[in-house]
Amino acid sequence: MSTPSSLRPYFLGYHGTSSAMVGRSPFPTAEVVDIFSPDSQAFYRLVNAGNRLAFQGIGMPPWVQLDCCTLPSAMVGFCVDRDEIDPQMWAQLVAYTEAGFGPGSSAILDDYDGPVPVSQYCAVASLLPGTLVGFSLFTLLPGAGLGVRTKALGLLCYDQRFQIGMTQYTNSAVRTHCAFGPLEILEPVAWPHLLQTETFIYRLDLQQADLRSMALHGAGRAEVPEGVHRVPLGADTHAAVSAMREAGPVRIVAPGLDAGDLLLAPAPRGL
Repeated sequence: MSTPSSLRPYFLGYHGTSSAMVGRSPFPTAEVVDIFSPDSQAFYRLVNAGNRLAFQGIGMPPWVQLDCCTLPSAMVGFCVDRDEIDPQMWAQLVAYTEAGFGPGSSAILDDYDGPVPVSQYCAVASLLPGTLVGFSLFTLLPGAGLGVRTKALGLLCYDQRFQIGMTQYTNSAVRTHCAFGPLEILEPVAWPHLLQTETFIYRLDLQQADLRSMALHGAGRAEVPEGVHRVPLGADTHAAVSAMREAGPVRIVAPGLDAGDLLLAPAPRGL
């Protein structure tokens, strides 16, 4: 998919937080959206609607968007002009606004002609030194390379060395996360998660990632390295990964997924 001509970054948060982040952005301009401004509420709801559209049954509740994302941190992504959103996607965003904020909540979008978010990422600080916990990465324009660019922009502006996160073994986002480096498996099963055995916890060391270049240009396609261990994707993926991890540290290596397999390799001890 081609990149929309009006594509530009946005920062959605409390004005003090988002203003600090935008100073680290490699882009000359950005939409800086203050969550407490009355004029920001349509955009705020569209970000939530985009999240619901992307994640369907596990979309983000509005209170999480405020309490856990936009007040302590900021949601980062790319947006486009309203006239570059096709009618079908706009209708879906309107419907998911109603689903998230209640009947009549989409009236705020009537005649809306402002920017429309098409990707989003968020991370919050951890008590672990130099570490972020990242979550809620999505793009509504598959094939445009916005997954890598959006996450890179966020990580660059959050300015920490390590990122902890979770995703599902079969999620195509594994490829996106692997673009930043090998995913060290911290927990092969996420027991508190709704999708327990499908979900794993990983850690990224961002020291070698060129986040600025990735935010501006994305990342090239990774080739499957020699000597990787292939684990077929399916109901028993977590069991195979668990068995490997019992033998020593293990990580998912780029491109992460290939021909229905998860790509793993032993990790150096002491990580």
